[in-house]
Amino acid sequence: MPNVYVQAAIVAAVGLGLAVWDSSRRPVSLPAPAEVKEPSARRSGPTPTPPNDAAGSPDAAPDPDRVAAPTNTPPATTAGATVIPGLDPAALGVNISLNEAWTLNENAQAVFLDVRAADVFAAGHIREARNLPFTDLTNATANGLAFLRAYPDRTQHFVIYCGGGDCHDSENVRTILVTQGFSNLHIFREGYPGWTGAGLPTERGADRGFAE
Repeated sequence: MPNVYVQAAIVAAVGLGLAVWDSSRRPVSLPAPAEVKEPSARRSGPTPTPPNDAAGSPDAAPDPDRVAAPTNTPPATTAGATVIPGLDPAALGVNISLNEAWTLNENAQAVFLDVRAADVFAAGHIREARNLPFTDLTNATANGLAFLRAYPDRTQHFVIYCGGGDCHDSENVRTILVTQGFSNLHIFREGYPGWTGAGLPTERGADRGFAE
């Protein structure tokens, strides 16, 4: 009799796995994923008007001592991070630095995935990050499956982060997403503590979820 129970358990487990696999192959009509915003000059401001020392006279010769020499514009710096000019996301490796993460966020060149628990995410997260808890993928929740369907373009760039330090959820989520065909997955190992420690922009509030 014990063998009968074991076999029944195995059959039930396999049946469940096939049902999940079968449902994943069926076309699902979902709204198009939110497009990554085009890079914008978030920190641009009005151009100052140079003083007119000629007292309104257009024919006055410029004072050679007052003519400014041409200079190169330095990279934009916010608190403890600097935007890297001309950064190509395709040239980045798996692990990225604070400056690289900040550049991708500032230029809207990647989707940031916060893989911490939903309540932790709601208390504070990187600006414009989305919440994909590690357990949503391991438990195949509705939100986790909706995420996989929300990004049919598997070449989309993602920056995955968690609590930094000894947190390994970022690596685990990346491993799962690689098996689903995603190819441009970067890990910001310093995580949320590293981001806030540099004084970079954050937000609060729960994620709207991917199952919309």
